[in-house]
Amino acid sequence: MERMSKTKESLTLLSIIGLCAAVAVSVLAQPMPTTPFLIHGYVFYEDGSECKNPMINITNLNSGAEWQAETNECSNYYQLVLVNETGVNASEMLQFEVKNHDESQLNITLRNVTSEDINRGGIFDFNITLEVPEAPTAL
Repeated sequence: MERMSKTKESLTLLSIIGLCAAVAVSVLAQPMPTTPFLIHGYVFYEDGSECKNPMINITNLNSGAEWQAETNECSNYYQLVLVNETGVNASEMLQFEVKNHDESQLNITLRNVTSEDINRGGIFDFNITLEVPEAPTAL
């Protein structure tokens, strides 16, 4: 009788261990939360005035990935939030193509992603300057 009780205890213990192992495998199989990579800054004209509602396209020249930064018609601020799965790595080159709202001004700027950028979680306060638009001439 005592032998049967120990067998049941052993089977119960093995079942619990198996269940714990299955739960552990299930947890490990879940995707790890990703760390966002933030790029942000402001767009100005050479005279220091704000370029409101700029259009900013960012291309990873190494992977070919392309993104459009978020902007607002009332501000010269831009931001782009990427998830690391999208492929921004240290030593890759990003191309910023910046246009003012009427597309009369263009600035193409290159920026190398550093390991410091990766460790900090982004490229912060990356400001871009456009030439001052020419004033329309009266005819």
